[in-house]
Amino acid sequence: MAETGGRKRKRKIYREAGIQKRAVAWFRATHPDKILIHINNNSPGPAAAVRNRALGVTAGFPDLFLFYPVGIHNGLAIELKAPGRKPRPEQLQIHDRLSVCGYLVLVVRSFDSFKRVVTDYLGG
Repeated sequence: MAETGGRKRKRKIYREAGIQKRAVAWFRATHPDKILIHINNNSPGPAAAVRNRALGVTAGFPDLFLFYPVGIHNGLAIELKAPGRKPRPEQLQIHDRLSVCGYLVLVVRSFDSFKRVVTDYLGG
């Protein structure tokens, strides 16, 4: 178990990072001509959080961003969530703001869902 502020919690068995690693590797191998990036909005402590905010890091921004316009969408933003987890309120606010700007924003819970979403978005 991991310690958090004096409380013990169970370690996550199914991590979003595992989905993301597979997703990025698959995407780069399958679509080398397109740009998919990870938006790192995690800070390793309070001082880093303050510095990152000043540099433009925005809490709630989706994990992956595909810079490729298709049809009415300017790009695709993907929030990765482990099964059973939901986006936080600040994530939903950012999702809404991106949607208003013409980006398709989707929550994905598995590697297979990621592949399906990207393939559908790119028209394949």
